Amino acid sequence: MLIGTGDVAESERLARRLRRAGLDPVVLNAKNDAEEAAIIAEAGAYGAITVSTQMAGRGTDIRLGGSPARGAGGAPAAPGTASAEAGGSDHDRVAAAGGLLVIGTGRYHSSRLDDQLRGRAGRQGDPGGSVFFTSLQDDLVTRYAPDERPKAASDDDGLITDKGAHWIVGHAQRVAEGVDLELHRNTWRYNHLIGLQRRELLAERDAVLNGDAADQTMAAEAAERHAELTGIAGADAVAAAARQIVLYQLDRCWAEHLAYLADLREGIHLRSLGRGLDPLVEFNREAVPAGKRLLGDARKRSVAAFEALTASADGIDLDSAGLKRPSATWTYLVHDNPFGSLDERALRGLINMFKGRRR
Repeated sequence: MLIGTGDVAESERLARRLRRAGLDPVVLNAKNDAEEAAIIAEAGAYGAITVSTQMAGRGTDIRLGGSPARGAGGAPAAPGTASAEAGGSDHDRVAAAGGLLVIGTGRYHSSRLDDQLRGRAGRQGDPGGSVFFTSLQDDLVTRYAPDERPKAASDDDGLITDKGAHWIVGHAQRVAEGVDLELHRNTWRYNHLIGLQRRELLAERDAVLNGDAADQTMAAEAAERHAELTGIAGADAVAAAARQIVLYQLDRCWAEHLAYLADLREGIHLRSLGRGLDPLVEFNREAVPAGKRLLGDARKRSVAAFEALTASADGIDLDSAGLKRPSATWTYLVHDNPFGSLDERALRGLINMFKGRRR
């Protein structure tokens, strides 16, 4: 039996309830990722109960009767035993009992994840089945289909067999998939510009890292200082120092640029609300000039830092240029407009207006 849950907390809560009922489940979630393959490989063993979150360890195949190293009755297989026979009577025993049963404790926001979980049963001609238990109070329904109500009442156990209830759950899932698709679309639209700017910066960085672009820039922009340092410390030491300075300033300017874009992205929707402007157009209007200034600013900072270098016969003191690498890397995630575009908000307003008239 393989039970799929929505998150880690639910998997652990369900496992505790199963243990109180006298069962012995194995929990597979992010807390024991090092053992994922070994755990999921034994999910097809006779009597095994595996509680998993969003099919962690799905790169490992589930064999009825357990992994090839498992013998009949759960004992290790004898050396040289073929994998098809490794389960011995356990394979037939599990197959006779119906194979692997997959249970979903709820529908995911994506039908693709549901299908991945269902697909773990009945593979390669083996018997198996799947069943999903869904509540109309699940987050999926209350968030994406809050106004829908089933026509039929539930029985004493709370079970609803009405087709309308199944339609509500499917409808909520389709709405959730549409929202997620729009999120991905808008994320790509905002990240596309950042990706172009990143590509330009990486090309400059590659020329500095694997060539003499930094040394040539310093020789052109700070010729007097370059010649002075070369006479003291040597050409190789000056070239290495110039490379370190330019790489540092490129990385620092890029980090500051990402921070600026993150702040810009967070507040860009206020312009959309206040003046009816397209937030993507406004974002590009600010981000494009900032990206064009990026390499120039990095070059100016590099020249200033190079001018501040001190040197001796023992080498060049890079600390005098103020080079100090950050202790952490910041990642900025661009996400969807929570308010939607102007057209989307107008359409939602019309829909709500008509709904109000029908009531």
